Amino acid sequence: ALDIPVVHGDAEGTAAALLAGTLNGLAVVGKNIAESRICVAGSGPGAMAYRRFAEKAGAAEVRGAETQEAMRDLVKGADVYVGVSYPGSLSREDVAGMNADPVVLALGMPNPELDPSDAEGVAVFATGRPDMPNQINSTLAFPGIWRGLLDVRATEASDDALMAAACAVANVVVEEGALSADYVVPSVFNKRLVPAVA
Repeated sequence: ALDIPVVHGDAEGTAAALLAGTLNGLAVVGKNIAESRICVAGSGPGAMAYRRFAEKAGAAEVRGAETQEAMRDLVKGADVYVGVSYPGSLSREDVAGMNADPVVLALGMPNPELDPSDAEGVAVFATGRPDMPNQINSTLAFPGIWRGLLDVRATEASDDALMAAACAVANVVVEEGALSADYVVPSVFNKRLVPAVA
């Protein structure tokens, strides 16, 4: 009802950062989102917004689960696991049931859904932690989103604009020519990030 943009940092900001990690993570393993199955663990704002973005980005299938028991079934045969839930909810056995070269984006804090010691067999592993490679955080997206919305005097924040922001986050890494399993999203301190997203 407002005539100004409204963005939920922990929803759309997190979702945009996760979509960037998904796109680049899949690129590292030679997969395309249109052919990929994604399992999302969690039902909070970030999980719900990410599911919406992944579906709009053309994912072959997006599965969501609130409970650990359901998630164990849904993660079988998945190419991507996105955890926006709680630490320790993904096991080494769960990873073994995923498709080859899985991408795991585990944002549980203070510890991720998959313990790093159990990440053997994961092709691309990202967390929300700053002391590990591939830190996925809403800060990757929302400062640039706000700058861009303010610059064009936008009256709303459309999903198209927010998904374009996600692609811009991903492209910062691609344009640097540095895309790798340990570098699918830029650092939040990357000076090119906010202008690129804006």
